[in-house]
Amino acid sequence: MTGQGKVWLVGAGPGDPELITRKGHRLLHAADVVVHDRLVSDTLIAELPPSIECIDVGKAPGRSSPSQRDINEMLVRMARQGKRVVRLKGGDPYIFGRGAEERQALLEAGCAVEVVPGISALTGATATAGLSLTRRGLSSTFAVMTGRPMTGRTLPNDQWRALAGLDTVVVFMGVSAALELQTELVAAGRAPDTPVLLINDGTLPTQSTHRTVLGQLDATVREQSIGYPTIIVIGEVAGAWKPGDEDLASPDASGFVRRDADLQLSSSEPSDEVPESRKPSGLYPMTLTNLAGRRALVAGGGRVGARKVRRLLDVGARVVVCSPTATSELQDWSRSGEVDWIRGRYRPDHLQGCCLVFAATNDHRINVKIAQDAAELGLFCNVATDTTSGDFRVPAVLETDGLLVSVSSVEGDPRRARRLRDRIRENLVAPGA
Repeated sequence: MTGQGKVWLVGAGPGDPELITRKGHRLLHAADVVVHDRLVSDTLIAELPPSIECIDVGKAPGRSSPSQRDINEMLVRMARQGKRVVRLKGGDPYIFGRGAEERQALLEAGCAVEVVPGISALTGATATAGLSLTRRGLSSTFAVMTGRPMTGRTLPNDQWRALAGLDTVVVFMGVSAALELQTELVAAGRAPDTPVLLINDGTLPTQSTHRTVLGQLDATVREQSIGYPTIIVIGEVAGAWKPGDEDLASPDASGFVRRDADLQLSSSEPSDEVPESRKPSGLYPMTLTNLAGRRALVAGGGRVGARKVRRLLDVGARVVVCSPTATSELQDWSRSGEVDWIRGRYRPDHLQGCCLVFAATNDHRINVKIAQDAAELGLFCNVATDTTSGDFRVPAVLETDGLLVSVSSVEGDPRRARRLRDRIRENLVAPGA
């Protein structure tokens, strides 16, 4: 390839693959190379044709990744090779995305570059959770900050006082700095009982919300094992939020998102049907107690597959992952020997010796085929793309004070189950208790 190439810094949106802009989607499919972050939707990458080279440069807390300088040099090199390069970033490139640094490096090298904005998690995650950052009588000002200051040190005292005086503070990448946020804001004058809402996996089917107060922020993060990506909202708008405010959505069998409110049908005609609440669900609840050392297959190397693997590792299972690509977390587990990663697409022989199967690819047809193959061998299979398919579901789980609470919905809506789980947590683990 000859001639001068170009780099587009494209915002992929907050997580839901449907929230990328039309321009961003068009450029993505016209690229020669896609250089993407860790939090970019797996679906966006999986949909690309094999002719497009995909390079994962995602950064993750506590693990090695390319430096920003390495990424800048890579973009310049590929642009000089005449390639059309999409630098795909989670959210918006200019909100804690280091887009300005990459643009500057490209311009200084004489390379053509264009920025394509994206929906930030600032608005995407909060809106999907049903929380308004501005609200009459509660919040007319808000500030956005990162929990990992670029300078590598804490903010000056005057900046903490300024933040404490605002109605609402939104924190990106703040779970690892929860204790500092709690301590500094309280020291700067913010009341310890200020409401806080944490939104994990915003806009995704796995989105979960956690309520607490500022004085218990660090304890909540640790006790509930809240990880990345999480947005922390501090202020009275968090106190006004209720679990029922969430814009609930769940994937249907085709992989598209189903909005439950859009599917409600009503009729004035009388019915002889037995009320739904009195019908047997056909579900048999159980808890697996002995997976240690037993082989489990996870087909799919994206974030959904990684969550399945994480839980299996926690109970000591021997995990095999089959997928052409894998998240940085899965790659780390593979390098450490905790996971056996088969770098390729699913094949029926991968099922040999397994006791459980998780079909978690981005292609529902492949997941159905895996479930069929597993059934022929008498194996139980979980289908991630349709919770009503397969042989079992993975419930929303709460572990506290020696209790294991599992919640599933009869209709297979994981977000409804997580919402009820969160309500149970609020009653069992009250903030400040």
